[in-house]
Amino acid sequence: MFSYFKSNLIFLIGVLLFLGCEIDPEVPVIDNGCNTIAGRYSQVVFSAIDSLVDIQYGTAPTGENLLLDVYVPKGDTTSCKRPLVIFIHGGGFHEGTRKMFAAQAISHDLPFKGYVTASISYRLADEEPYTLADLQEDKLDFENPHLDVIHITNAMHDARAAVRYFKKNAEQYNIDPDRIAIGGASAGGMTAINVGYMDRELELFSGAVPENLEGESGNSGFTSDVKVVYSLCSGFLNLDMIDKESEPALFLQQNALDTIFIGNRLNQLRAKVDEVGLKHEILEQGGIHCLWGIPVLGIFDLVELRAELTDFLAENL
Repeated sequence: MFSYFKSNLIFLIGVLLFLGCEIDPEVPVIDNGCNTIAGRYSQVVFSAIDSLVDIQYGTAPTGENLLLDVYVPKGDTTSCKRPLVIFIHGGGFHEGTRKMFAAQAISHDLPFKGYVTASISYRLADEEPYTLADLQEDKLDFENPHLDVIHITNAMHDARAAVRYFKKNAEQYNIDPDRIAIGGASAGGMTAINVGYMDRELELFSGAVPENLEGESGNSGFTSDVKVVYSLCSGFLNLDMIDKESEPALFLQQNALDTIFIGNRLNQLRAKVDEVGLKHEILEQGGIHCLWGIPVLGIFDLVELRAELTDFLAENL
């Protein structure tokens, strides 16, 4: 169990203590048939959260157990089905963990506002599957033999299995299977985009194994459709994946001095989402790649990001 103040002390060394000033454990309950707390999903309404860690959500075709951690509001008595927000960690597809600071900065924050969150692990490569030059193209050339499309695809397949896991176990976690958001930072944000917008097999990367959208990491019989995608300090590998208004609402954050995703030009993205009519928000912040995810140094960006993401989720999820 994490108290609100202890959680922030752990990964911000006390800098986020002032965020607790909005907590009001005595917020009145609205009688709407399922005991919804006033302001839930748009502001802090719980004073502590509980965690369920090291839960196996699937098994990769290689036999690797796939694990996740779940965070819920402590003492939540609502009978309403709650929205779920999944976080996928970054690390260039070859490093990082579901317990790293950036993952906790998001997945520990939202349960105080009433959400259920999950931070997932996925299969990692031995080395980064692309170069910086690759990312600075308008879209990756997946016919290029030096690109490791297998591990980019593995991450997507595992993340889709995580979505299906929660749909399969929606009653257990008291979540609404039609109100799931998936997102992440850097490689995790890219993976979330692939889960949310890659909906035709012709969009699959050449050489993907297996050659299908859902993969073979578990929980078959359920869809991996989501309602919202949030991609932080990341971008699209192929903007052509955005092709209809009914696709998930998009929240995208990028940094002005990011040298990794500079090829994912925001003007092109804006033109595409406007053309399609996709619900979206683009948050531009200063600083280097994923500055908000750096303890202490990125505190101001993190505060802004949390506020903007919370508002977007409250409206679209």
